[in-house]
Amino acid sequence: MTTDEPLAGGEPAPALRMPMPGRLVGVLIFVVVQAVLNGLFGVLLAVEISDAESHGQKLVSPELAYAAEYVSFAAAVLLVVSAVVVSFGVVWGRNLLVVLEAVIIVNGVVMLISGAPLAVAGIVLAGLTISVLLHDTVKAWMDYKSYHRGIG
Repeated sequence: MTTDEPLAGGEPAPALRMPMPGRLVGVLIFVVVQAVLNGLFGVLLAVEISDAESHGQKLVSPELAYAAEYVSFAAAVLLVVSAVVVSFGVVWGRNLLVVLEAVIIVNGVVMLISGAPLAVAGIVLAGLTISVLLHDTVKAWMDYKSYHRGIG
């Protein structure tokens, strides 16, 4: 058998498989950490809201607090889902992740304008994530995966 003959089941020979780019592996690990932190932030908000209500304290903006809690949980779920889907080379997962990171950048800019200098870190990390997701090697890998799933 030569290396250009497919294996049983139509899979390419091992020498011809295209591995996931290392930079993408790093970004996906970061995205999972980001999702965990978003989930923890949602839990902390839930605890704060519960403590305030149980002690008879009035929240300045209860609607905003609940919205932030739910958005935190939703972001965590969307980040995990998109990371898993991207790990299989599905393009819509990458697009979803780019949109989520763009929203994180916009949020970071608002926080920066509001006087939170640490927001720069989130802006930079989200920007790096987007740049990796749009990198040629990542696009080529995703095209390869799509082609071998019969989509491309």
